[in-house]
Amino acid sequence: MGATPAPTVAALAGAHGVEVWRVGDLDNPDVQHELVTVSADVVVVACYNRLIPAAVYAERACGGINLHPSVLPQKRGPDPLFWVFRDDDRLVGATVHALSDRFDAGPIIRQASIPKPDGIAEPELDGLLANLGASLLLESLAALLTGAAAHTDQANTESTWARHPRPDDFSLDAGWTAQHAMNFAQGIAVRSHPYYPRPGGQRLVIGTVHGWTAAVCGEPRLPPPLIALRFLDGWLIVTPFDSDAATSPTGLVSPATLAHEGNTMR
Repeated sequence: MGATPAPTVAALAGAHGVEVWRVGDLDNPDVQHELVTVSADVVVVACYNRLIPAAVYAERACGGINLHPSVLPQKRGPDPLFWVFRDDDRLVGATVHALSDRFDAGPIIRQASIPKPDGIAEPELDGLLANLGASLLLESLAALLTGAAAHTDQANTESTWARHPRPDDFSLDAGWTAQHAMNFAQGIAVRSHPYYPRPGGQRLVIGTVHGWTAAVCGEPRLPPPLIALRFLDGWLIVTPFDSDAATSPTGLVSPATLAHEGNTMR
């Protein structure tokens, strides 16, 4: 409360005198004509979920480029950050690559990676990668405009796809390390509550993660409402999510109840 909201892209553009257009169908000939007539050396794309027709950028002096928040060719697709947490990647990064007729598959111009901090939440990681990507984008534009940009083809055989998550993707895996479970649960908490599978198809929905501990002395004794969830090498300490204290005092719910409440995915 009281925090100043981040300015929107439209507000930032307006403050710098940059025109803002809202575009519907990029395949519409009239839309393409309007975009092609804009005087620009290069088309820059970021966080856009549709392919840009080649007609929009092919005739530009420097073509078209995309900024993607992963170390391509790993995690192409619409939602790389979710899978960074799901896979517990230790390194994260950003890539600037040339546009092509496939998502996130064009030749790489600039790329960099950084360690992912333990326990970081998705908004903070998004900010780190945005800053990294902005630096790469400035370097790429300078290289393109001076003709010094090198283009390196991606290794398509090593590519992976970062699809939109499904409800079951929010499940914690007891075969993970406890640290992996902590990183995932804290990382994606802004989207939806992760859950821990229980016998009989029930799910313990996690509210707050308090850390993890190694399994050296058996199950930790914790004061309610804290509980310990068993993983490969230790315990995740959590407070269950209590959606209705009268009917779910322990946070244990059935899949039907969870489906009714819904997952808030981006």
